[in-house]
Parts: sequence; structure tokens; C-alpha cells
Amino acid sequence: MAKGSRYPAEKRAFRDPETGVRVQRLTSCLCHSNHLYFTHWPYYAGGRKMLFHSDRGNAYNLFGIELESGEIHQLTGFEPASEGVSPFRACVNPARDEAYFWVGRTLWAIDLTDLTERPMWEYGKGAHGGMPNCSSDGRFVNFAISPDMSDKLPVNLLHRHVEPEAYLAARPHCQIVRVPTRGGEAEVVWEEDSWIGHINTSPNIPNILTFCHEGPWPMVEQRMWGLDTDAGRVWRIRPETEGIVIGHEYWFADGSRVGYHGRTKDHAPLWGHADPSGGDYKEYPVQRPSMHFHSLGTELLVSDGSAKDPYLRLWRWNGEGYDGAVLCKHLCSFHTQRLHVHPAMTPDGKGIAFTSDMHGYGNVYFVEIPDFESLPPVETR
Repeated sequence: MAKGSRYPAEKRAFRDPETGVRVQRLTSCLCHSNHLYFTHWPYYAGGRKMLFHSDRGNAYNLFGIELESGEIHQLTGFEPASEGVSPFRACVNPARDEAYFWVGRTLWAIDLTDLTERPMWEYGKGAHGGMPNCSSDGRFVNFAISPDMSDKLPVNLLHRHVEPEAYLAARPHCQIVRVPTRGGEAEVVWEEDSWIGHINTSPNIPNILTFCHEGPWPMVEQRMWGLDTDAGRVWRIRPETEGIVIGHEYWFADGSRVGYHGRTKDHAPLWGHADPSGGDYKEYPVQRPSMHFHSLGTELLVSDGSAKDPYLRLWRWNGEGYDGAVLCKHLCSFHTQRLHVHPAMTPDGKGIAFTSDMHGYGNVYFVEIPDFESLPPVETR
């Protein structure tokens, strides 16, 4: 399989046996494929195409899919046995058709039109580069750099956390770095002796991002933080109180709020949203816990349950709280990070992209959102 190659559509449609909702399987190769992390913008070519990752051909590469036709375009050309682009180590520039990805210790840029590549920056040995995320104006790629302690601790930061408590307790010295996308010097915009992850850039304010103190949620004193990358100023977004557990924060589409989920001190599941500048938040009970939630705003949410409760569910605002409905069964194993469902609403709010290994391999799926009233309510399950 070669860089620049084009492959026929692999799209297959089926009806969910429980709800009758039409689900499209966008990739069908006998290998693992997955969409980008649910907080990351994956679209380019005016929204007609979506970036995804696949190890088809026994190599780690980036691909693009034409959403209407299903045609697949190979964007990078790493060969078997090469390091390639590991899952979740790429992002798309929201301002122009360019993407950024890690290969080993080097950050690369790729023009998504002509596929030319250029190296941008390289970090030192003994470290790990986290998921990159581009600023809303397209000027900077932001990411966290964490020390690699795999020679001392049983932790795999890329594929699956093993005993993450040990990494958390080690208080690793982590940095948030931004690199100019047009060329220039990298800049450390924040650093501290805490495990930093989930760099999520504001969709409308270029110098604002959120990051988290990573680790097992009950062990993290304060999860969600805001950062002004120009001023180097940080603040708590949702100050945590005793017993509450929250995380998987994401930006609303208009940048007005940050959504998240978790549980109360009584272990009741909740979904909430907060002012990204801190100081104001609202939280609501939901009837089922979930691994992830996503939304464009407050009106409609999607959640993905768990391996033991393998359903995509919709949650609609009723003026006081949220009513739930079952969308479809995803049957995803959650065996590794790339086999998490990570549901993400499309920018127009009409559909949801997700990953599942329901057919044996991880593949990218898409489901259109039907009329909420046509779906069985959560209460009936």
C-alpha cells in the first residue's frame, strides 16, 4: 500500500436489531481502523473528508475518507516494521488543509492536498509526546511532553495504562509545548511536576486551551485546568469538591462551555458543563454511567455506555434535566484506547462518528441521528 493510493469505498449499511436505526460501517478492512479522539477536529476539504488512522497493510498510517462516496485516500506511506503514525498521535488544522503527527520523537506536518511532508520539531530522548491539537487560528500545534518512565514503572502511555497509579505518584515533570505551524521556535508555555494530558484547544480563542491532571480519576485532586498560552496563566475550570469524580472534558462547538461527565460522591452518574474561565458550572443526573459523553452544546448529548452496557444513547434537554433514549448497540470491547467508542457528533449535529470492533476488528462507523421520539426510552432497558 503506497502513499497517495486511492481505494474503493468500504461502506456497508445495516439496521440496528433493537432500534431499527441505520448504521454505516465506513471501513471494512481486516485490520484495526479508528477515528481521531472525540475531542479532536478530524475534517478537511471543506468538511467533505475525514482523517482516520489504520494499520492496513501491517503498517501505521493516516488515511482520509470522502464522506459522501466512501472513497479512501492513503495520506502517509510508512512501511511494515517502521514506526509509523501510532493511533491518536495526529490532528487536523481547522484553518487550512494540513495535519500534524508524531513519528517517533519527530513532529511532522503534511499538506492534505498534495501530501508533501516536512519535519517541524523533535523532542529529546527519554520523553513521550502526547496527542497534538491545533489552535483555532491554525498558527500553533499544542501538546504535552511527559517523561518516559517505562524502564522504571510498568506503564504504557500510548496503548494502555498499566498501574497508572505509579506514574501519578512519581509526579513526572511535564510540559505543554506549542510549535508554530508555519515554522519557528517551539515554546514551553506551561510546566509542572504533575502528569499532564488531554490538551484540548478552544474552537474560537486561539490562545486558550484546557488540559488535565491525568491519572485514575478518584486519585486526582483537580482534573480540569485552563491555560492562556500567551500569558502562561492557568486556572481551575471546575474546582473539585470531596467525593466528586469528573473528566473527559471537551469544548462545546461555539467555545462557550466545557462539557464533562463523572459521578457524585454517592456514585450517581452525572453530566455537566462549565464556563471555561472557571467559577460557574451546572451538573445533571443521567440514568446510565458511560465511558464518554459528547455534544455540540446543551440540547442533545451522546454517550457510549461501556463494554458491559454497549449502547450509544442520546440525552435530550427537557428544560430541567435530560431524558434518555437508546440509539443503537455498538458492541465495542474497550480493550485498548483505540478500541474505545469515542462518539463524536458531526459539526452539523445530524450524525455521530464512532469506533467499534463489533465485527471483529476496530472500524469507523457513522449513525445518523433520527427523531428522538422514534427511539426507545432509556427507562425501558
